[in-house]
Amino acid sequence: MKFKLSFIAIIMFVIATQNQVFAQQLDKKMMSLYVINFIKYVQWPNQSASEYKIAVVGSSEVFGELSKLSSTKNINGKKLVISQLNDSQLDKIKEFHVVILSNKEANLIKKCTDALSNSPTLLITEKDGLTKKGASISMLIDEDDDFKTKFQINKQKIEEVGLKVSTELLALSTK
Repeated sequence: MKFKLSFIAIIMFVIATQNQVFAQQLDKKMMSLYVINFIKYVQWPNQSASEYKIAVVGSSEVFGELSKLSSTKNINGKKLVISQLNDSQLDKIKEFHVVILSNKEANLIKKCTDALSNSPTLLITEKDGLTKKGASISMLIDEDDDFKTKFQINKQKIEEVGLKVSTELLALSTK
């Protein structure tokens, strides 16, 4: 009987731990939708392009989700072109409107910000806190608010590179 109770307690612990680990990971489909909406609320200096180019740096499920969305969605009549880059291709990131730095490649934040310098590119990270290191937007899971997906915005950085972010988007971000 004592063995059964111990076994049940262990199983309950494993299930609870697994749920918490899952909740702490960004839902990549949700993040893809956030990216689409970020684009809607940011203005680029040259709005004449016929497409929005989005690069995902590193391995992330966001690439696959954005690729699926790009086949059915456009933003203000502009199609979405999704590319995946590795760390040896960072010299190409200036060509993109949006660059998403995967969680696994978060250590490349300095290289990305250096490569982008003053390029009008929205740099979005899958890791909390990277707005303090030069990212435009950082995604996060708020453990204190039922593990909701939220985002931080570095308004100063966005404006430095010549982008304009709407007040509506700023109001939705966390501090």
